[in-house]
Amino acid sequence: ESWANLTLDSVKVSIHGEDGSITWQLPTKGVLEFDYVDWKLGLEISFRLELSKASDHRLASALLERASVTEGEACTLARLNDVPFVLQGGDTLPASGVLRLVYVVTRPIEQLGVAFELELSTPAERD
Repeated sequence: ESWANLTLDSVKVSIHGEDGSITWQLPTKGVLEFDYVDWKLGLEISFRLELSKASDHRLASALLERASVTEGEACTLARLNDVPFVLQGGDTLPASGVLRLVYVVTRPIEQLGVAFELELSTPAERD
C-alpha cells in the first residue's frame, strides 16, 4: 500500500531521494492530494539489464519511454552500476553498464506488455 501522484497545492511532489530514501517532510499547511494505491492490484517487476547488449538496451529504452508517457506507471529505484540513476529529458541512455530498476504499475494489471524491435539477423540482437 502506498501513495501515488502526490501533489502539494497542485505542484507534483517527490518524497524519495536519489537513493530511494524518504526525504520529504509533511508541511504544516497547504492542500495535499494523492492517490492511495493497493499494490496487490498493481504490478511490480524488477529488471537487471546489461546495456551493452542491444536487446537489453532496447528494452531499457522502451521501459523508460513507457513510464514517462503512461499515467500510473514508473521506473523506480533505478541504479546504473550501483549508482542512483535518473534519465533527464534530452539525455540518452548510456551504451554500457548494468541498469537495475523496478517497473511499477499502480492500476489493476496482471502482465506488462512492452513493444520493441529486435533485428534477429544480427548476433548481438539475439543475446
